[in-house]
Amino acid sequence: MVYYYEGVANLTEEEGAHEKAFYGALQPIMEKQHICGKLFFKEKYNDILYVCKSVRDGVPLKDLKDQGYLQAHPWSSKYVVASFGSSNVVLLRGDETEDIDHKQRPSYYERVFADLKELHGIDHPKGRTFYKRVAERYDNISALTKQSTCPQHWEEELGHLGLVLTKEEYEELDAGKGKPYDAPKNPGDYPKIKDMKKVVEEGTLKLYEAKHRASVDTYVTHLGVQKGLKTLIIGAVEETWLLQLKNKKTGYNGVSARGMIDHLLKAGATLTFIDMKALREQRRTV
Repeated sequence: MVYYYEGVANLTEEEGAHEKAFYGALQPIMEKQHICGKLFFKEKYNDILYVCKSVRDGVPLKDLKDQGYLQAHPWSSKYVVASFGSSNVVLLRGDETEDIDHKQRPSYYERVFADLKELHGIDHPKGRTFYKRVAERYDNISALTKQSTCPQHWEEELGHLGLVLTKEEYEELDAGKGKPYDAPKNPGDYPKIKDMKKVVEEGTLKLYEAKHRASVDTYVTHLGVQKGLKTLIIGAVEETWLLQLKNKKTGYNGVSARGMIDHLLKAGATLTFIDMKALREQRRTV
């Protein structure tokens, strides 16, 4: 079956390749009707649009059912149609006083990549931040946030390997793509803005704040992974082997997981054959 995808006409070459990969993974799932997050095709979206617009214009539900729209009642109970000039959009029913821009709406298969990319392209959020943003706008595609729409994150899927691999080992991997692991820096408590007056006048303050929140999420994740790796290493060896790295006041703060590994490798290189034999014997008796 041929699908005509929307909102993808002006993608870069890299974005186009990612769009093909995205739909290449999603298409067989949709065609087997293992609907992810209740995503549906444009044909059903148009049916919902027609039914809700007809109900708004006074057409009885019975007449719509007679036309073959057997789901007319549940659709019109769940959705409404908002008109903007000659355009119509399906929205979820809710508080009538709520701003239309903040109302949830359904997406559909043929334009889901464009919808996800629009929300993701503002500041490239990840994880729970991206999930929450999508869930606030759309009611049926938040589950797809696990399938990245951003080429910028291709390199990040294995990025934390850089915490335990050497610079050379990481650069050799596809994850590194020839680049060293770029450890995120502390973004601070608030975005650094040189000309606050200009930003406020342009109305872009929220964009700066959103980018800053995404940077904080990335930095906190990095710290959490680093701490977890260090805990695993400390628990895996006798602390005697790491005591040289331990500060009397701050413990292992300031020592990276990779630093611990390098220290252990260096210490292991000084072991004699008798030492190695004793260690093997000790392992057998533990």
